[in-house]
Amino acid sequence: LYYLSGDKFWAVREQDGLSDNAVRSLLADWEGNLWVGTRSSGLNRVAREQLTVFGASDGLTNEFVRAVAEAADTPPGDGRLWVATIGGGMYRGQPGRFEPVPSVVGSVTYPFFESVVTTRDGSLWWGGAGALFQWQDGKEATNYTRFTAPWLADAGVTALREDQNEGLWIGNSAPDAATVAVKLPDTT
Repeated sequence: LYYLSGDKFWAVREQDGLSDNAVRSLLADWEGNLWVGTRSSGLNRVAREQLTVFGASDGLTNEFVRAVAEAADTPPGDGRLWVATIGGGMYRGQPGRFEPVPSVVGSVTYPFFESVVTTRDGSLWWGGAGALFQWQDGKEATNYTRFTAPWLADAGVTALREDQNEGLWIGNSAPDAATVAVKLPDTT
């Protein structure tokens, strides 16, 4: 993990308290904390020059963190996060109290997620290997899988971002080419 100030890079490494030098995701929350997801050693919070590590003892039983987002369905300051992992699925909670969120469609469980984003309508979207899920009003609202969305058949969702028009940009790992699916806002 590096911080650029002016023209100088400052490193934050394991010897400084970071749980893993292989960083996979970053989230700057509304309180000014920096959340750092690592390849295999959990989630770190850098707050006011203090570094805290969250892992299995905090309910985050899978420590392969790929993406982190703040919960959109609560007032600012609530501290709730969504954590996407590889192999453990999605987690929701607060530091010290994470709980897994089932990602099941029919009889198929989807445990591999690489991206998560909250959107202005209060939804949360998360995606990964062959699946894309929407959470709204405290429950799963929509899901797309390799069985229902042809563009997910041989790909995973690797990036999610909402644009200024509330459209959802979806990057995927299609083997034939880098492709992007777009969910446009409903204008009716």
